[in-house]
Amino acid sequence: MAEPLYVYLRMLWTVGLIASVLEDDGCCGLEPFGRAGKLIKGRKIQGFTIAVVGWAIALLVSLACALVLSFVSLNDDMDAGIAVWVAIRIGFSSLDCLVWLFAVMVYTGFYFECKKGCGGEDHVIVGGGESGYVSVPVASCVCCS
Repeated sequence: MAEPLYVYLRMLWTVGLIASVLEDDGCCGLEPFGRAGKLIKGRKIQGFTIAVVGWAIALLVSLACALVLSFVSLNDDMDAGIAVWVAIRIGFSSLDCLVWLFAVMVYTGFYFECKKGCGGEDHVIVGGGESGYVSVPVASCVCCS
């Protein structure tokens, strides 16, 4: 019963985290979460769907890890069994980190789509001098100020 609430809050908090990083006006504390709530106002179902798909992928990775580890026997050769167990855990932990990285990228795209739909333009990336690329704000979103 609490899973839908968790999935929704995870989506809201992730968009709030992205907003706190990408917004240039120095918002801090709980303000980014309020902005995220305003930003996703008309796209809650789309954001919730993204969150459910990400949660399902993470769940599948966890279940696959548990299934593979259940087949590893630590009783036969203790040193080899532990080495195999550690290698499997490192592999699945790396896969879990990749899933989380992909989720953050999807949420960042979702943030920019919400920002465009909110009436504001997103940032334009231009070539910079020594530092490489620079993010230049075009306009701020009027509904999130």
